[in-house]
Amino acid sequence: GCIKFHCPADVNDEKCGKEWPYVELRRHAALTEEEQRDFEVKIASIAAKQYHDYKECPGCRSFVERKDLTRLSVRCIVCGRNDGRVYEFCWQCLRPWKGDYNLSVKCGNEDCKNPKLHILENCDLKDLPGSEIENCPSIRACPTCGQLIEHKEKCKYVICNQCSVEFCFACLETAQNCQASKAGSWFKVCAKPLAPKQTEIPVWSQRNQQAHSVSAALESQVNIIEQLHQRLELQTESLLQTLQPHQTQESQRTQQIQTQDTQQLQSQRTQTFQTHEPQQTQELQRTQQSYMQESQQFQNQEPHKESWCTIL
Repeated sequence: GCIKFHCPADVNDEKCGKEWPYVELRRHAALTEEEQRDFEVKIASIAAKQYHDYKECPGCRSFVERKDLTRLSVRCIVCGRNDGRVYEFCWQCLRPWKGDYNLSVKCGNEDCKNPKLHILENCDLKDLPGSEIENCPSIRACPTCGQLIEHKEKCKYVICNQCSVEFCFACLETAQNCQASKAGSWFKVCAKPLAPKQTEIPVWSQRNQQAHSVSAALESQVNIIEQLHQRLELQTESLLQTLQPHQTQESQRTQQIQTQDTQQLQSQRTQTFQTHEPQQTQELQRTQQSYMQESQQFQNQEPHKESWCTIL
């Protein structure tokens, strides 16, 4: 799938291997502008070759995509636009095209040969580590897309980094078919005979290539969104750390103002009570005096009532 960056540090005699987002890697690596530009051009070149059938035009060095995977003749539109001429080159030997345009094995140039075939024909034989498989070619072309793969360790099944298909390095069948014919044979001889050195490069079907390109593009977009999300989280955390002292000071000021308001209100209530208390006390005393006077008058009238009753 996508290009990934992993931490190379050794931790307790083991590789850290933690994945780094490119945004963070670029920031911490302290690259100069020129180093960053060269680095990203290289990444783009790797991605172009991995996700599409791209090569550099020998005339102008721009990337050219081969639309028809069955033809070796490729036309560069950049050269045509710059020079006003038709420039076609061989996809295999990267020299100006010669011969019939429908050729699919080699062009009319001498010694036109797929460089991948040369590698396959001259690769060493090896015993796959920890397995029963001996004298196996050390380099294979992926049976699905033709990408060259070298076996280094672990079992006989490998995953192509271009098309993501898992296949058997010994018999060249898909891992699923190989396991179906002989279950549990990760380190054992296959049911089918050992495949010899390859003499042809498998051509990735255009439909599968386009489907993989769409999938890779979607995965790339998801990774970009995840990186942006991580970057946003870091920026948010940094902003919160910056604002926290200001928020604390503002909270303290607000609390201080509230305390002052409360104290001022209590003081006003106390003053009001102290101001009205003497008046209320005097009013109460007057009321009591008035009541006492009325009571005394009533008592003075009681004997007359008794006397009046006696006379009757």
